[in-house]
Amino acid sequence: RIEQELGVNYSAVLWTRDDAYWMDNIVNPAVLLEAENSERTVWSRNCAAWFGINDKSVFLGREAAPVMLAAYSSFFQPTPAMNSSFNAEVYLKQLAMTNQLLLRPLPFKDLPNSDGVDGLPRVGEFAAAAE
Repeated sequence: RIEQELGVNYSAVLWTRDDAYWMDNIVNPAVLLEAENSERTVWSRNCAAWFGINDKSVFLGREAAPVMLAAYSSFFQPTPAMNSSFNAEVYLKQLAMTNQLLLRPLPFKDLPNSDGVDGLPRVGEFAAAAE
């Protein structure tokens, strides 16, 4: 709908949590979109995945976006039954794989953010003070 209103089509979507603290710019999206099958690709950070997809910030190709952005509502659909996942990260991975999406990891430098705590970045168990 928003594409019709704006008269443009999107190529990708960046999903990020509202408490993300960005430490630098992300990788140039054009570089990711040059990859083969980029429209069906889910890029996520290659750390803290808990056996699934790190859901702090995820870059989604055009065809991957509607699948992954409907994760909440798809959880309650009876088929395919994937609600036995033991955490959100595993559920997201199952959702992507069930829909034949490609999973590609990115290093921290390409999606450089961390959890924010009271407006401060959180890295590991320590919150860095803003200067």
